[in-house]
Amino acid sequence: MLLRRDLPHWASRFPDGAMDFVERHSFSTRRWHLINLWLRVPGGRELWDDIPALAWLAASSWLCKAKPVQRPLRSLRTLAKKPRAHLLRWLDLPAGDGTLALLRAVPASLMTPKFAHAFCRVLRDEDKRRAFRNLLPQPPEFEILRLLAYDFPLSFPVLRLISQGIRIGPTGRQQSA
Repeated sequence: MLLRRDLPHWASRFPDGAMDFVERHSFSTRRWHLINLWLRVPGGRELWDDIPALAWLAASSWLCKAKPVQRPLRSLRTLAKKPRAHLLRWLDLPAGDGTLALLRAVPASLMTPKFAHAFCRVLRDEDKRRAFRNLLPQPPEFEILRLLAYDFPLSFPVLRLISQGIRIGPTGRQQSA
């Protein structure tokens, strides 16, 4: 991960807050897009700091939206002034505190295009959201999210065992380590 210390001359051209934002939340991908978001949508900075996963999705809105827009930063400048539910709907996600709580639970360092795509699929389906919510407060993992998102035929008890690191055999029984 390139940080300010790696490219001091290049990084010095940005306001301190932009680089601080990306470094503080340990974003691993799409840093340029996040810096652009921070610089061009100043009205959302408090929201981006509060829910970094939402900032990542906003900066990469084409991954979430069914129909990507031509000028997402212009739309986001307008949406930053409105209640958060408007931003969630714009991202084609269910509006509400439950969605915001799940977004808060995801560390920014996990946000990658693959993770975000699977996460958006889970957020849009009520049963999958409930299962994902029941697996928390354990830190979310991409493999668990992928199993939920892409309709693998698993029961919730098996999914919980997998999330706890317990090995499951083909018959659904626990295997000894």
